[in-house]
Amino acid sequence: MDETFVNDEGVANSAVYAMKILQMQMEGEAEKAGFLSEEDISAWITAFRREENAEGKLI
Repeated sequence: MDETFVNDEGVANSAVYAMKILQMQMEGEAEKAGFLSEEDISAWITAFRREENAEGKLI
């Protein structure tokens, strides 16, 4: 286990452990989806919200 989420007794916090595993599994997925910068993500969120609002759905 990575020392960053193991306490002095060698016990992992389950939430931190789960987040670390998720982060490892998600590594590179944003780039595969075409998100190369924070601006790309922000633009996608803005477009998604506009689409949802145009359809009359509240977020």
